[in-house]
Amino acid sequence: MQAGTAVSPGTNTKYNLTDLQHLYWIGHQLRPFATHFNNAFSFTFRSSLCPDWFAQAFGTAVCEFDALRTIFFEEQGVPQQCVLPSASVELAIVDLTDEPDPVAAAEQWQAVRVQRPF
Repeated sequence: MQAGTAVSPGTNTKYNLTDLQHLYWIGHQLRPFATHFNNAFSFTFRSSLCPDWFAQAFGTAVCEFDALRTIFFEEQGVPQQCVLPSASVELAIVDLTDEPDPVAAAEQWQAVRVQRPF
């Protein structure tokens, strides 16, 4: 299989990385604790949110989108990828509504969290 070949969904088959994935992999090998590729997103809900329903919806998204089930690993020195047929995700719920300034507390939490190596 050539680099750049699309990955079949949920087959548990190993594939070579695309050219761009390979560049990211090399960068990670050179600087494994760098966080410059981490992304953080925040969403504001204008009504109350049921954490259990949100977790269920997120789990459904993981099942539906291959990119959220793709794992990367090295086999005999060669980086590989595989789309898992299924994956369970555990969400950490962080409730900052009791903070004096919940928005500032959320921004601070996000700034710290995005600096953790993935």
